[in-house]
Amino acid sequence: MIKKNSLSRIAMAVALSIGVTATAVAATGQSSAMRGTIVGPLGNPAAGTAITIIHQPSGTVKEVTVNEDGAFSARGLRVGGPYMIVVESDKFQGRIIEDVYLELNDTFELDTVLESASSIERVTVTGSRDFFANNGSNSVFGESAISNMPTFNRDIKDIVRSNPLAVVSADGEELSIAGSNPKYNTFTVDGVGVNDTFGLQSNGYPTSRPPVSLDAISQVSVEFTPFTARAGKFGGGNVNVVTKSGTNEFHGTAFYEEVPFSGTAEDTKLYNTDYDIDNEESSYGFTLGGPLIKDKLFFFGSYEKWEEEIDTGFNASAYPSDLVTAAESVITALSETYGLEDSIAGAPDADEDEKFLVKLDWNINNNHRADFTYSYQENTAAQNYNDDADQVLLTSNTWTLAQKNTYYTTHIYSDWTDNLQTEISVSYKEFEQASVTASNWGEINIDTATGTDSGYSVIAGVDENRHANVLANEVWNFAAHATYLAGDVEYKFGGEIENTWNYNLYGRDSLGTWYFDDVEGLANQDISFFEYANAYTNNVDDLAYDVESTVYALYGDATFELFEDFMVTGGLRYEYLTVEDSPQLNDNFANTYGFANTENLDGFDIILPRLSFNWTLNDNLTLRGGVGRFYGGMPLVWISNAYTSDGVTNDSITFSNLDAASVDFTSVPTEAQSALVQGAGSTNSIDPDFELPSDWRYQIAADYTFDIPNVGDNFAWTTELTYVDRKNAAYWEDLSRIDSGNSTVDGRIIWDNVYDGTEYADNYDIQLTNSDDGGRSILFTTALAKQWDNGFSLNASYTHQDITEVNPGTSSTGESNYQYEVTVNRNDPLLGTAYYETKHRLLVNLGYTHQFFEGYNTNINLFFERRSGQPFSWVLGSYQDGGLGDQTAFDDSDIYLPYIPSGANDAAVDFESGLSYDEIMAIAEQAGVAGYAGGYVDKYANTQPWVTTMDLAISQEIPGFVEGHKGRIYLNIDNFANLLNDDWGKVYEMSFPQQILFDYDVNDAGQYVYQEASGGTDTRNYDSFDEEQSTWRIKVGVKYTF
Repeated sequence: MIKKNSLSRIAMAVALSIGVTATAVAATGQSSAMRGTIVGPLGNPAAGTAITIIHQPSGTVKEVTVNEDGAFSARGLRVGGPYMIVVESDKFQGRIIEDVYLELNDTFELDTVLESASSIERVTVTGSRDFFANNGSNSVFGESAISNMPTFNRDIKDIVRSNPLAVVSADGEELSIAGSNPKYNTFTVDGVGVNDTFGLQSNGYPTSRPPVSLDAISQVSVEFTPFTARAGKFGGGNVNVVTKSGTNEFHGTAFYEEVPFSGTAEDTKLYNTDYDIDNEESSYGFTLGGPLIKDKLFFFGSYEKWEEEIDTGFNASAYPSDLVTAAESVITALSETYGLEDSIAGAPDADEDEKFLVKLDWNINNNHRADFTYSYQENTAAQNYNDDADQVLLTSNTWTLAQKNTYYTTHIYSDWTDNLQTEISVSYKEFEQASVTASNWGEINIDTATGTDSGYSVIAGVDENRHANVLANEVWNFAAHATYLAGDVEYKFGGEIENTWNYNLYGRDSLGTWYFDDVEGLANQDISFFEYANAYTNNVDDLAYDVESTVYALYGDATFELFEDFMVTGGLRYEYLTVEDSPQLNDNFANTYGFANTENLDGFDIILPRLSFNWTLNDNLTLRGGVGRFYGGMPLVWISNAYTSDGVTNDSITFSNLDAASVDFTSVPTEAQSALVQGAGSTNSIDPDFELPSDWRYQIAADYTFDIPNVGDNFAWTTELTYVDRKNAAYWEDLSRIDSGNSTVDGRIIWDNVYDGTEYADNYDIQLTNSDDGGRSILFTTALAKQWDNGFSLNASYTHQDITEVNPGTSSTGESNYQYEVTVNRNDPLLGTAYYETKHRLLVNLGYTHQFFEGYNTNINLFFERRSGQPFSWVLGSYQDGGLGDQTAFDDSDIYLPYIPSGANDAAVDFESGLSYDEIMAIAEQAGVAGYAGGYVDKYANTQPWVTTMDLAISQEIPGFVEGHKGRIYLNIDNFANLLNDDWGKVYEMSFPQQILFDYDVNDAGQYVYQEASGGTDTRNYDSFDEEQSTWRIKVGVKYTF
């Protein structure tokens, strides 16, 4: 019940993010909600009481009536506020509650007892107008947090990293939520999924930059355990953004920022080298919102542009003079022999990102509200410019990655009765990615020294990976949601249809790739060799993945009070998938294995149950928890592999000599085109018995508020324990492998191949399947939040992760996901520490707000993170080592876990032909793995160096040009720790999370022959220095608000 004394707790909860009066309701909604129970002085239902909810900035009004059970529900409310809630009764004392702010996807609980009739009681919720609701697995960040937190990259990940489970990689690209693969996250803006639909981007977005301006965001939520049936389409976490809306007052912003200062990165551990970091980037933009018709129709718009200069103009003095001379000779030969004009590539155009958004909100009447959002983003990034002193690129070899992302969405919120409310939404997203090349020739590679491989080269023509490289997708979504209040039980149900069209064309070498031993060979049209690959039809479009699929979803759940202050929500979600096309049949595959390679997931379905509770034990303590099954986010590129690698369509040919008349870089020689035939090559396929990957999530949590005498009141403490059980995790195996009983002495399988003795002897057949045990996660988080009246604020958390998995699925191709899985035996799923596990993470956000000048805030906010490094594995070094049965495509993979001998007489190791027992154990001791003697080193058993991040934001408001306007000057200091001390804030890591312990061979007796790793033994837990992330940078900005 709500009384004056308990409202202070509500205000504190809003301000300090403990969520005592808010319950997560949906992972994909774009609004807020309110519900509660209104009773009279004797506890009898106050039926007929009118609840009027007024969004004061826009004048939006929603009216509901308390039913016979004393319950009411209001959905589809704008996020934020302030709201005024008017409670009017013919029988009891009325009440007005003011300054209420609502969080995205949360329900404000309004349970109150009305007193005997008298004058209206007015209550003000004196909490923060913005939210920093950061209580573990689910968080909400409001406008104040977004405005004041350190956001050097102007990236939404700069905000969500304050969630205890949200870990952003040191370079700011990857976001792992709860140790999951970043590809499994979903990202929505105003209800539109604007995540990486196909699955090629490392940052999780469709494009290289964030899809929405920070200045356009009203709230951001991060969810990992939303135990409601509406939540779907993610197997990691969900990041949900709702953009700002116009109000009855015109308001807007304009900003400009750049990076004028940066430090020097000092590598003191690897190469003792200093790196001067130039960060020549700038951003500017504006927002504007207001009424088109007061109280009725509103608009909001935003625009932002970012650009970064690439300071890599060609400087001949930085290159060997012979190489520069050779490049000039190549240019001459191209002109005189082939009639092609070219030049040494100069400085490329600046990388750019431009985006704008328009949003309309329409209060149709008190019972119906609608909104519409349009967004467009376009960015370009220069590629293949001269930055390597070993090679010179000509202008014809340069290219630009161009990306466009557009989406539209509309929602209609309706109150049909006091008990029935609906939300209808329609959205469309379109994405295009193209490689804009500077020429249309095949790639031309020229060695610069006659008769030998000099190590220097000149490259012209289109990069071989860009001969045909296009990605596009379109996504239509229609959804209908309803809420029905029957007595004191709230039912929520709905359906969704999402249609996705994907197109991906990758035709490496489809224009032909040419190699010459020297410049003279180029001039004389005397090739070293020529490569050509294409569809056997010579029509590159036949290589494309062009598939349309549709997901149908139905869900329903019910929320009710099981007993006093114990709320329960239980529900079910069902999803069904249809796919319109199948991979082309490979007869050789079908004849070999007895089934076709044409599985496409058509007709697959999954049931996702959910159950949760929220138990308010008293004003200070709430217990909550839940269990649910989740599915979604599996990259479509994994499915596309079965279409683009069918072993039939694509063929390739290599020529070591051609008639001079055929050496024409603008066309493919006729003899090469004629040589292509329908093939019977290596394949990717999907297991006919494949099951959709999912996981069960179990959680128990407590939210507790307490006071510390002489320190402060209303500390908010949240503790969560989450267990995740992964089912049917994605796994890749090679069907062509046969276990004939051959093995090493210690029992490691030496594989035979189903194609041995045939013309296909080196083929492989990678299949996407499932592992029986997908692993599990144990996640513990505890967080403390406090805001003092003197302007200081604190939000701190500690998270411990203990996660196991089989295959992390970090790549877009089946070959790579198979090839680089660390294991003992290929095709044998091995559980181990998860690739993205962050065992320990300490997070602190400190804030201070004060008016040193009356009416003008000074804000200082510090983000601090200290976390354990990413896991890595000790492995055996492989170079063309086929001793365990690997095909040539896989025999260079450093993925086999080392066997550590049990003693000097261990028959599994040949100590005579390679390293001796003492030498082996000395290295093992140095690496800390001697304890594995007699067995294999555990998978990802060690960790890379700890990562420390400290960023600082300082801002000062200043008077504007007009009364009511304000300016703001601000600094964002990236890697503030390095600015304080140049030994701090450095990032050392592994280029790949495998470190070679020994090189190996397998002798005829099945024994390991260990050699020292090529290049020497290195038992450090790092091999690279990230210079860009290892120095400080200062971004300076100015912003005007009106």
